[in-house]
Amino acid sequence: MNANDMVELARLTPGRIIANHLGAISHCTVTREDVEQRVLQAGLQHRIYAPADGETLEFN
Repeated sequence: MNANDMVELARLTPGRIIANHLGAISHCTVTREDVEQRVLQAGLQHRIYAPADGETLEFN
């Protein structure tokens, strides 16, 4: 799944999306920066998250 796929998924579902294994070999061509840039372009920063290594997210 690349950044465009994440944006498309966000448009198809009401939930939040967490990109939590960007360093995996199967996703090594997609960087956290790619995801963050595309998410900002799409205005979906409140629904798609690419946490930093070791970062903890909490949702209420």
